[in-house]
Amino acid sequence: GIDQINQKSNFNIYPNPTSDKLTIEFDKKTADQKIKIYNAVGKLMLSEAIDNKTHTLSVHHLPSGIYYVELYQNNSKHLQKLVITK
Repeated sequence: GIDQINQKSNFNIYPNPTSDKLTIEFDKKTADQKIKIYNAVGKLMLSEAIDNKTHTLSVHHLPSGIYYVELYQNNSKHLQKLVITK
C-alpha cells in the first residue's frame, strides 16, 4: 500500500547496473527476508531466501535488460529497478 511506498528503504542493492554479481545489504537481519527478480514483462527469473544481513547473488546468467527486484522483509515489499549489462 501507500504506507509501504513512503517507508524509508532498509536495504541497499549494488552495483546497479551490473553484469555479474548483485549484492543486497539490509540494515538488520530478520527471519523472513527474500528476493525475487522479474524481467521487464513480469516473468520471475530468480527467487531466493536471504538469511544474512549481506547477500550476494550471481546474475551473470540473465540476459542484458531491465529487471525489477522485489525485496521482502518484515512483511513489507520493496521494489527497485535493476539494469543488467553485458
